[in-house]
This record gives sequence, C-alpha cells and structure tokens, in this order.
Amino acid sequence: MSPAQDFKTPIQHFVNAQSTFQTPQIGESNAYLGDVCGTQSDGENLSCGFFRMTRGESLTGKYPYNETLIILDGTFELVDGTGNKSSAKKGDVYFFPENSMVTFSTSDEGLAFYTVQRKKK
Repeated sequence: MSPAQDFKTPIQHFVNAQSTFQTPQIGESNAYLGDVCGTQSDGENLSCGFFRMTRGESLTGKYPYNETLIILDGTFELVDGTGNKSSAKKGDVYFFPENSMVTFSTSDEGLAFYTVQRKKK
C-alpha cells in the first residue's frame, strides 16, 4: 500500500450535533447521556457523546475507565470520591481517571461533551 492510500479513511461529520442529538435519559433521572460515535477495535476503544442534566436529583458516576468532560453550556456542581467540590461552567475541562467517582448536580441545567476510553454503547 502506498503512503497516500494509508490515509483514505473518511472522517465523520455530525452536523449541529450539540443541538440536534437526542441524548437518551438515564432511567427515570433528570440526567441524559448518549454516545454520538465511537470506535470498536481489539485494542483501546474511544467513544464520545453528550451529557445533559436538569435541576433535580444528583447523579453519581463510578469510572472504571478514563474520561474527559468539557462543559459546553450551563453549570454543574461536582463532588469527587475524596470530597473535593468543584463548580463547573462553560469552557471548563475535567479528567476523570480510571477508578474515580463523581457526583453531579445542577441548580439549573448543564450540557457537556465527553470522550471516554471504553467500548461504544
């Protein structure tokens, strides 16, 4: 295979995904989470999607994998497994290492984009 042929895998474009992707609800909660896309391979897998939450009950996530979260809109309050508290706002970036835990809540609503090192759901 020539070097030019090595790079002929097309990119994927999800037009206006931030406002049009229908993020599935997590059970009966006030939180929504859904993968937009991801890879499936024998090695490491990468998925990405949106997390949205409205005012109401808090949600605790336990992370058996690495995840990065970028706050796109609104605010979240986060408390990690060690008790550290953080107010997340638009433009903030978080990294959740494997084996961490975080509790999310919001006084209004928030929207975030995540990338996660796990198999696509």
